[in-house]
Amino acid sequence: MAPVMSRHLLRVGRRHVHYRRAGSGPPILVLPATNSARPVLRYVEAFSRDYTVLLFDTPGYGLSDPLAMAAPSAADYADALADTLDVVGIRRCGVLGSHGGATFALALAQRHPERVAALVIDEHPAYTPDEVADMLAHYLPPFVPVWNGVHLADFWLRYREQAVFRPWNRPAKDHRIAGDARDLDYIQDVCNIQFGAGGGYPLAYKASLSSDGVGAAEGLKMPAIIAHRRDDVFMQALRQSKALPQSVAVDLFPLDQAVPRYSAFFGDRMKGIAAFAPPLAKPVLDATIRRDMVRIGESDVLVRSAGEPAAQAVLLVPRLPGGASGFEGLMADLGKDRFVVAVDLPGNGDSAADGAILTVSAYASLLAALADGLGLRVLDVFAHNGGAAIAAALAAARPGLVRRLLLDSPPLLDPAQRAAFRTAYTEAIELRPDGAHLLAVWRAIRNEQLFWPWFDESPAAVRRIEADLDPVRLNARVIDVLRQHRSHAAVGQAVFDYPLAETLAALTAPVTVGWSENDVFTETAARAGSSGLSVVERLPGPNGQIAFARAALKVG
Repeated sequence: MAPVMSRHLLRVGRRHVHYRRAGSGPPILVLPATNSARPVLRYVEAFSRDYTVLLFDTPGYGLSDPLAMAAPSAADYADALADTLDVVGIRRCGVLGSHGGATFALALAQRHPERVAALVIDEHPAYTPDEVADMLAHYLPPFVPVWNGVHLADFWLRYREQAVFRPWNRPAKDHRIAGDARDLDYIQDVCNIQFGAGGGYPLAYKASLSSDGVGAAEGLKMPAIIAHRRDDVFMQALRQSKALPQSVAVDLFPLDQAVPRYSAFFGDRMKGIAAFAPPLAKPVLDATIRRDMVRIGESDVLVRSAGEPAAQAVLLVPRLPGGASGFEGLMADLGKDRFVVAVDLPGNGDSAADGAILTVSAYASLLAALADGLGLRVLDVFAHNGGAAIAAALAAARPGLVRRLLLDSPPLLDPAQRAAFRTAYTEAIELRPDGAHLLAVWRAIRNEQLFWPWFDESPAAVRRIEADLDPVRLNARVIDVLRQHRSHAAVGQAVFDYPLAETLAALTAPVTVGWSENDVFTETAARAGSSGLSVVERLPGPNGQIAFARAALKVG
């Protein structure tokens, strides 16, 4: 059973840092492998019974911004972590590092020993110098989007191969392992983190591979346990080391013994460490786009904001399924004159579903609660594609809150179209061992530019437009969908269940509909005009969206 954790975002210098927190008491910092926290959740659950456990995203992965340097070292990651502890208010803590996180835990203990009361190194990655050179040259091929999406499937298959050979690029008998290549959910979660890191995904791996783990262990000044479940060159080197401090224990034991051994180790050494006190939330006004994790009801949702809070508020509702990351250019522009807020709704973008009700009315209620929590009394609402359903529902439920609606290419479908789109437009994403599901998502997003609707590839459905098929932009959209692949079908069904056209007809707030020829639901623009809504043709692309929003809002 996964532990219950809250999610938080901090500003450390100019970077956003994301972490999860569980339990209460003295703090224990858990540094997982760069690509997934799942293997360390057993430790989080056990430790959180007596301690506050903090689980940080590695810089450049998840929701933590990358470090400023082009090629950061393990020392750079350790120093950044020490800066983060300053902001969180932790002077001294226990630390557990696992896999790649073990490298950065060792570096933190070596460079900032006063911060670490007790250290656990769990499965440190270890390779010979020849293996390191080979991995730096071949293990981390570049991540480059291509027109047919096969870069996604290639990445998937490489991670699946890691359950067969380690490293994956050495398919020989001596490198065969007995991993579980059947755990497709885990592979997809790993890929989502790496996809999000994009071209920067190799940075933390290179830092880990290039570090001197034995030298760091020999310099430890606090009690430490270094443990593995299998023998390897790192453990061999440590056992042969003549300089290892007496306070450092090197051990090999089965996985089922890890939790009780680590718990006992920390229990003996964490006495006298001050209990963790969560930092007070402080408004961040020195960034163009600010990000926060906000608790609304039972959900932790990612909220972006820009501009001065005292200015007239504009709420941006992204296309659904999907998050608000594509709005950042619009936010930066509107934020010059307005207070702009955009939300990743539960089950979309970087806001997990976590049992939330995925319906249009529930989403509208969440946005109303957010507006109330921010003290916003009157909003202009800008919504893109399926987000128009939530915007309309919010205006219908809270007419005094919503002053006007700007809808960019809304899905103004008739009842027959809604019924067809409900099941066909946002298909369930069924994970496949061969990664074919990734190509299916790529095809669907790319086909939105080529056919109307995308799932009808007949000659009659051809869109005769200048299609936007740029692989980088397609890749961003596909990755946005994959972040919450489990919710994709349910969110799409909720959007197409909603009687958008009928709701808009009954609103008292003015509604302006914008469309460009290559947007997804442009074919429904004629229906907007016949319904008496104000219709504006805009230029394609992000700049056209910005111009439409500014003109309709009469900003500048």
